[in-house]
Amino acid sequence: MGAGRAARRAACAALVATGALALACASAGAIKAVEYRAGIAQGPAGGVAAIAAGPDGNLWFTERAGRIGRITPAGVATELTGFPAGLLAIAAGPDGAIWFTTSDSIGRLTVDGATRALYPVGGEPPGMPLSLVGGPDGALWFTLVGSDPDVGRMTTAGAVTRFASTYGPSQPEQIAVGPDGALWYAEGGNFIEPEHPSAGTTFRGIVRITTAGAITPFRLRTSGVHPFDLTSGPGGALWFTASGPTPQVGRLTTAGRYTLFDARLPRDRTIGSIVAGRNLWYAIGGGRIGRMTPKGLVTIFRTPSRAVAPGDLAVGSDGNIWMTDETGGIVKVVPPRGRCVVPRVIGLRFARAAQRLHRAHCTVGRVAAPRRTHRGSLFVLRQFPRRGARLPAESAIDLVLSR
Repeated sequence: MGAGRAARRAACAALVATGALALACASAGAIKAVEYRAGIAQGPAGGVAAIAAGPDGNLWFTERAGRIGRITPAGVATELTGFPAGLLAIAAGPDGAIWFTTSDSIGRLTVDGATRALYPVGGEPPGMPLSLVGGPDGALWFTLVGSDPDVGRMTTAGAVTRFASTYGPSQPEQIAVGPDGALWYAEGGNFIEPEHPSAGTTFRGIVRITTAGAITPFRLRTSGVHPFDLTSGPGGALWFTASGPTPQVGRLTTAGRYTLFDARLPRDRTIGSIVAGRNLWYAIGGGRIGRMTPKGLVTIFRTPSRAVAPGDLAVGSDGNIWMTDETGGIVKVVPPRGRCVVPRVIGLRFARAAQRLHRAHCTVGRVAAPRRTHRGSLFVLRQFPRRGARLPAESAIDLVLSR
């Protein structure tokens, strides 16, 4: 993938250098997506924050105004009220209940809505639980903002153990269960490495913590990379999103080796949550969602979402991707089925090339074309990937056009 991408960029760069071409990023891909708003509080009174697959086959979500909602795979939503304002994370617990976070506590809710409980995270200062996941040891694991230490474990009875992963203020992000049975979380800054406690250097990377509390930090040495969310994914690796000058999707082995891929975001968009199946899916600001294959091939899809910020993501029991909309909606994204078997389109006019790609269940990706020239009059000079590549349906094929 790296060599192919380099070759494509070199080809485009050579043409751009002549002054004849300007690179334009086209919206790539059509996807089936529907947004549900009925039964969900709208506007300032709502504010859908997070979503997770529940043990009952439904999706559960939090609203910042103090509601917890449930939406069925068919899109029927109901809300429960009377929770504290400022709800954030939500997760299925190992006890078959729904667990969620407030500004200083972790709550438990049975799926029938009948039983509720709040457990303070404790500490001084207590900190705000930012992310939450059911651990492999039958407990809940969470990260804390504004607290030292900043990683915690809570039993289903509400007993809390906190682990000293920093020597000062830190910036923990999302936490997930890794393919090795440990907990992994993204650390955005101010993590002082245990082997160099006097250095005081800012650490940005991914941190591993075992269920016994043993901590191993893995630094991301690429300048400007700020990891945010992570998930277990293809190849037995951790996959994560990272903001920075060029938003990235990263792959981290359990041994700490990482590879970064360009997330190919549209201009002025931000990257957010990530989930995994056969491919990786990540949220993008402006109501978009990205799909990346394990080799780094990206297709960006539009959804009906009106949100400016990236939504939270969850994989439902139906195999679809569910995404929150901060304005008061939940979007269901149906991953395209089948394959895109890339046809040869070199030598064809752009319009005919686009039709041929569509018939092959592929889409037009990034396009390099001469300035101030209508694409319909241009021919395809180069394509990437090449003819015969077998890709997920609706994959984006990049084109270089010429007169």
